[in-house]
Amino acid sequence: MKSVAVLFYFLGITLILNAQRQTDNWYFGERAGISFRTGNPIPLYDGAFENWEGSAVISDSLGNLLFYTNGVTVWNAAHDTMQNGDGLKGSYSSTQSALIVPKPLSSNLYYIFTTDDIEHINNVVYHDGLKYSIVDMNQDNGLGAIVEKNKGLRDSVSEKVTAVRHANGRDVWVITHEWNTDKFYTWLITAEGIKPPVISAVGTAHNHVEEYFFINNIGYMKASPDGSKLALILKRAMLGEIFDFNTATGVISNPITLELEHSPYGVEFSPDLSKLYVSDNNELYQYNLQAGTLEDIQNSAIKLYTANHYIGAIQTAQDGKLYVAMHEQGWVGVISQPDSLGEFCNFEPEGVFLDGRICLLGLPNFIQTWFNSQPIRVEPGCVGEATNFFMRNTPNSDSVQWSFDDPESGPLNISSQIQPSHVYSAPGAYHVELTNWFGGVSELFSYLFYIEGVPQTNIGNDTILCGATSYLIDAYNPHYSYIWQDNSTDSVFIATETGKYYVNVRDIYTGCSVTDTLLVKFAQIPEINLGNDTSFCENSTFRLVSPLENCTFRWQDNSADSVFIAQDIGSYFLEVKTQDNCTNTDTIHLTHKYLPRFNLGFDTIICENDTYTKHIEFELSDVEITWVHSAHQDTTFDFDYVFFEPDNVIVTTKNQCGEITDTLAVGTKYCGEIQIPNVFTPDGSGQNESFYIEGIESLTCSLFVYNRWGNLVYESQHYTNNWTAINCSSGVYYYVLSCSEKNMSYTGFVHVFK
Repeated sequence: MKSVAVLFYFLGITLILNAQRQTDNWYFGERAGISFRTGNPIPLYDGAFENWEGSAVISDSLGNLLFYTNGVTVWNAAHDTMQNGDGLKGSYSSTQSALIVPKPLSSNLYYIFTTDDIEHINNVVYHDGLKYSIVDMNQDNGLGAIVEKNKGLRDSVSEKVTAVRHANGRDVWVITHEWNTDKFYTWLITAEGIKPPVISAVGTAHNHVEEYFFINNIGYMKASPDGSKLALILKRAMLGEIFDFNTATGVISNPITLELEHSPYGVEFSPDLSKLYVSDNNELYQYNLQAGTLEDIQNSAIKLYTANHYIGAIQTAQDGKLYVAMHEQGWVGVISQPDSLGEFCNFEPEGVFLDGRICLLGLPNFIQTWFNSQPIRVEPGCVGEATNFFMRNTPNSDSVQWSFDDPESGPLNISSQIQPSHVYSAPGAYHVELTNWFGGVSELFSYLFYIEGVPQTNIGNDTILCGATSYLIDAYNPHYSYIWQDNSTDSVFIATETGKYYVNVRDIYTGCSVTDTLLVKFAQIPEINLGNDTSFCENSTFRLVSPLENCTFRWQDNSADSVFIAQDIGSYFLEVKTQDNCTNTDTIHLTHKYLPRFNLGFDTIICENDTYTKHIEFELSDVEITWVHSAHQDTTFDFDYVFFEPDNVIVTTKNQCGEITDTLAVGTKYCGEIQIPNVFTPDGSGQNESFYIEGIESLTCSLFVYNRWGNLVYESQHYTNNWTAINCSSGVYYYVLSCSEKNMSYTGFVHVFK
């Protein structure tokens, strides 16, 4: 778009030109969309319509969406039906069902031109022709409303409508073709309104062919970016026609006709007008318009691609590339270098993925000269990468200066190169300015574009895997592609060996990429075995040991030695940690082994001629038994031992914890009636030395002894057969014996002989 303001610098003149962003947003197909606001095509997900063929979209000069239509319904920027925005007389099945044209010198009024498809029923043609409606963006709080609807311009036209700027750079020509004639109708849209049409009868008549009555109605018509050329398709006739267009008068002239192959549909000029692109059924062709004669141009056809589906519209975008509708596919094709010949035009069939939305036959219709007014072309890089800048449509230049809107870059923010590059360190919107000097006049151009950040990816921190044999590294994120260190391309990678793993992640929409690296180490779990649960001897300790080296240890009491001395029974726990922080644990339960305890009981005395049975039982079975001073050698652990006579038994038991010895003495005694002797001889002979009374051994008896004069010579409260008549002379003595158990007393005389 030319001269918005004029400034005088010294003796030179500066023209300030601002880039237009009205074509930044596209909606088409089954709720599909593309945004060019960042400089790279990014899929949109908020489109409201599903449309087989044509559509039209308009954004403001900053690239903000205003509204869009399929020729039948109009949706506002909130993706709601605009006020009074339904019932337009276009068609979802019209090749170029709609075209939006801002009213010159108005900030709020827009024309929507619509073309209907032609229906032929019982030899009657039904067609609404070319109509227009007017949108006022001041209505509905800035969301707009249709204030005039379906105003007729021409009753019967082909499904073709395009537009270019007038030579004055302000007004707009809207061009269509009448059905069943050879006439073009061209209306000039000015600030005053729609002027009467300029009619050019030239080229092939648009009418039926045999039984295919309306097929020639189908196919695109496009103006070249500079407005000087016009090209259209006659589908059934399999023709393409190219005309000259006079942007000052609106006159169309000088047709040339190309014979096409099958069933053509889409058509588009390259930005420099040197090439013409045609979609023909499932094939894409390029024609070299600079080949020479008409025959040379016809013979210059190069088949760029053959698909297994229809190929539809071809549309220029503000990035200078051509976008190709791939029918019923989830992507749009891209011709990245459309000015280049043959395969060097770099056609990518799957150029822009639509992220689940579907492209059909149509792409949005725009004023074609909007793609000629931008003198700056930007190939945005990503953060940290070179962004390239180009001048186009400004062949005359003495010198230039670029300002990259990046003051943080210091002196690198300015360049005088014709095609400079600049590296941006942060994502965001940037407003580049280009000043071009030629013949004392400077022109200042500006362009808003976006730098994308690198993809946000994180495959994790370096990790050590204890005892694992594999590790899943997941880099998945929607809209990314992946290349791992082994050139595999899945979103995940299964690591099975210790090493460094890395993935380059690329955003398939922005083209920005980043590499993330992860170190994976597969480490062994320490082997630890405290042994099976066991026992140890009481009154001893048990030594627990871990033989591992270069490890740390933690016992149940938080001690940290490799050895633990257990002093009591219970459960003991050990955790071992390697230098790789791999841990393992083990637990052992300790119980006691006991000394071979037993008890033969107390020594005892039995009555003469009686027996004594002692039940002997040993608590432990794993013992060695030894009998001493006894003929009995029984080694069982539970038995009865019978004493028939006085005996002294010594038993020793022994196991790994030690030995225990016990003794049992069994004696005999007289157990009959008390027998008191009448004489004893304490003469030192060793025989009958004491006053021995049989039968009192187990009794409690008192004894009192008197001489013949009645004097007490001996007394005992608990007599034990121990009076030997000490200090007494031979003679007769009187005694009194009393036993509490007998509850009686015994008296009599005893003779003492010395």
